[in-house]
Amino acid sequence: MHGLCRAAASLLLNLTAMGVCSAAFAAPQANAALTVGGAATDLRTSPSSAFHLGGRADVLLLRERGRDMAIGPYVEAMSESFRTLELGGGMEWLVPIRDELPLVFSVGSYARRAPGFEWQPGVASSIFFGARSFNFHSFYGLAGGIFVQARYGLGDAHQADLIFGLQMDVVLLAYPAIFLYEAVAH
Repeated sequence: MHGLCRAAASLLLNLTAMGVCSAAFAAPQANAALTVGGAATDLRTSPSSAFHLGGRADVLLLRERGRDMAIGPYVEAMSESFRTLELGGGMEWLVPIRDELPLVFSVGSYARRAPGFEWQPGVASSIFFGARSFNFHSFYGLAGGIFVQARYGLGDAHQADLIFGLQMDVVLLAYPAIFLYEAVAH
């Protein structure tokens, strides 16, 4: 009898929860961006400055709206003053400060090709701050803001870099071309 009461209470609780709780519609949100800025390079050997240019793409999971946390993978490609090629990826964690205005913490690894060296491994961590929308009608969410990234090489090059700059959504960069096309076509 005691087990039957417990089962009935559990069933009642579950039915109540299904009626009160809304369904979760967390959908993946992808983004692609151009990163432009500066870098303090070779901090462990002979410090210097460099121009930074790169690209970054990510997918955030477990997010239902702009004020939710999310996690997901990212990939990136970058160069320091067009002398190096760095390819990497890892995981990121979006922590909302306000609706659609988050901090995004990333950690990952990369491979770097620099003059005089073969491919060298390394680890990277970054912080992004800026706008990151949640698109209720598509899988693509706009993003733009500032970032700082630390990179630490594990190979013979003894790389240690600090990179900072702007992260600009590739869709926003296409707006002038879209505007021009629409102006000419109509």
